[in-house]
Amino acid sequence: MPLLRMVDGVIGPKAKVSDMSVTGWFIQALKTAKLAHIKFDHKIFSNAMAWVDRATDQGGTRNSTGGVGYVVNKTMKYGDGSIALGGAGMVIRQFTGTGVKSHLLIKAAKLQQKQPPTWKAKNFYRWYYSTYAMHNMGGEYRIWWNRRIRDVLLENQSKSGDQAGSWEPKGDAHTAGRVYTTALGALCLEVYYRYGDALRGFGTAPDLDDLFFD
Repeated sequence: MPLLRMVDGVIGPKAKVSDMSVTGWFIQALKTAKLAHIKFDHKIFSNAMAWVDRATDQGGTRNSTGGVGYVVNKTMKYGDGSIALGGAGMVIRQFTGTGVKSHLLIKAAKLQQKQPPTWKAKNFYRWYYSTYAMHNMGGEYRIWWNRRIRDVLLENQSKSGDQAGSWEPKGDAHTAGRVYTTALGALCLEVYYRYGDALRGFGTAPDLDDLFFD
C-alpha cells in the first residue's frame, strides 16, 4: 500500500526527506481507511507519531514549546516553529492517539492563539489544519478559534456576481487559485460535520447556535 510506504512524508521514489505537510494528508487518508475497515498495519500511526516528535522543538520533551518544523533537523531548535504547520502537527498527534490533555497539544494550541487568524495575514492552508486541530481540542480552544475563523471567513466572502460565495486568492494562495481558497474555506466552516467517528474521543461539539450566533 503506497500510503504505508510514504506516510512519514516521503512523497515519491526519489524523495529522501520526510515533511510535516504530506504526513498530515496521509494520516487523514489512513484514518479514513481505518473507518472504512480497510485492512492495514495500524503500527503506521505510532510510527508517524514518533516522526512528528522528532520534528518537534526539543524532540517533544517537557521543555518543548510545542512548535514543529517542516522537516526533521537535528542541528536546530524549532522554537515556536511554523505556525502554518502547527495545526498539521496537532492533527497528526490527535489522529494517532495523543490525548487532548497532552502537554504538546496544549502548548501547540496556545501557539495558535498567539497568532489569531486575520484576513491581512490570510493563510488558507494554515486555517484548514488549525480549524480542524482546535476543534478537536474542544473547550475553550474550540470556541476561541471558531469565533475568529468564522468572522474572518464570513466577513471576507465574496457577496455578489459570479464570484459570490468564494474567497479571493490574492495573497497567500495566488498560485493556487479561487477553487483552492473556496474549498478550504468551506471545509473550515463545516468542520463540525466531518469525521464524527474519528473525533468521538475528543468529546461532543458545542451547540452550533452557541458557535454561530452568540
